[in-house]
Amino acid sequence: MKDVYIGNNSYYLNSDMKQTYNLMDSSRLKQNLISGYVRFEDDYYIPVIAGKAVMCNRYKGKYLFYDANKVQISSEYYVDTYTPVVVPSGAEYMQMSYNGLFTAYGDDILIYYSENDVSPRDDQRDFVPNKLVDGKIINSGIYDDTCPEADNSEFMNRVKYSAFRDIRKAENVIRIGCFNIFISRQFGHWHVIKKELKDHAVDICGFEEVRYGETVGTVERRLPEFLKSWQFPYGSYHDPQVQPSSNKALASHWEVLSTTEYVYPSNADGSFIKCVIKLPHYRDSRDGVNEGEIDLTLSMYVYHATSSKGVSVRLSEIADILNVIASDTSDFKLIVGDANAFEAGVVDGRTQEWDAWKAGGFTPIYETRNINTVNSKFSILPYDNIFMGANITCKYFNVVPSSDYLVNIRGSIVPVSDHDLLYADLVFDFQAVIDAKIEQAKSDET
Repeated sequence: MKDVYIGNNSYYLNSDMKQTYNLMDSSRLKQNLISGYVRFEDDYYIPVIAGKAVMCNRYKGKYLFYDANKVQISSEYYVDTYTPVVVPSGAEYMQMSYNGLFTAYGDDILIYYSENDVSPRDDQRDFVPNKLVDGKIINSGIYDDTCPEADNSEFMNRVKYSAFRDIRKAENVIRIGCFNIFISRQFGHWHVIKKELKDHAVDICGFEEVRYGETVGTVERRLPEFLKSWQFPYGSYHDPQVQPSSNKALASHWEVLSTTEYVYPSNADGSFIKCVIKLPHYRDSRDGVNEGEIDLTLSMYVYHATSSKGVSVRLSEIADILNVIASDTSDFKLIVGDANAFEAGVVDGRTQEWDAWKAGGFTPIYETRNINTVNSKFSILPYDNIFMGANITCKYFNVVPSSDYLVNIRGSIVPVSDHDLLYADLVFDFQAVIDAKIEQAKSDET
């Protein structure tokens, strides 16, 4: 790479440039099509590591692998976008060419190693140049005078989340999300979901229709692992007992202590999960009897009501969940899910599923039939909801249209899901729970 001119007859030396995760130097592509393909200069080879999964952001790439003497040993033709290709044994170099119908000279081409050993295809990244100026030679004060290109950049999202987290902490608020992420788009949108959750600064999110794999008891893909970041250091997945192709998951800003999957006694074809989350300590509270601070836990239930067997089955599933909750000892309890509350379940303007949750002690964050949570141009479909247990109230909630986040699925530009992201700012009455624990501790002591 040439030295970078920075003005006043000065340059950043090539030695000041640092390799990024992009393996390819785009300046080494030939400017003219050859037999309909964009190709590298003849003497340009990318060093590779055998056994690594190579990814590319362009469609119909042609991979050529070479040994240490630059003798070709294998090839892969017409590789799809973000499809992993494992570097074969004995390969030390590679070249690529691209179908000119889908890639032109000057396009932002990205080649990198996936770091996701379980499901490499989910490790979809944004373009970066092959080299950038080494951060060690940049004055740390640059952020005092410059702004990111977009207000939803990674840098701004992290700053925004930290600020929001402090504000919400002062108000005893946790932002809870619920998202049916659409099983049919599993191999092309996890990276966009990750960005959407960052854009909206969600603290904990439950997911439905998460494709774990094809076999009961086997986890081939792990959404919580993919989402791990400064926002979601913790997550939860399980070995599914039923429906591994349409399961549940959870991502959390706080530690997930346990996850349990329950098969419905009333419907052996379905299940729900219970995740117990350790909440941050509240004001260094102590009960004066036991050693240390008072621990607080949240049980969050994630469910996806059966859509095909009628409202009576959905009501039975709710009864099954409430039966488990009856022996739940966590301090706070929430249910999130796609409740599939169809019009068939509405009597006299009232949703039977909502009424069942209310009878069980849980308040929906909304009850109106005017809220839409499904990506529909015409119909109003309030399927997804969040149900609050004791000592929790809703301060605010929002629905994010999935059409705001578009993905490319096999050449078609479509919304990230057929459902919308629903989230709510929930106020936790920590003091009421702490007071009850103190009274209980004193009572137990006497």
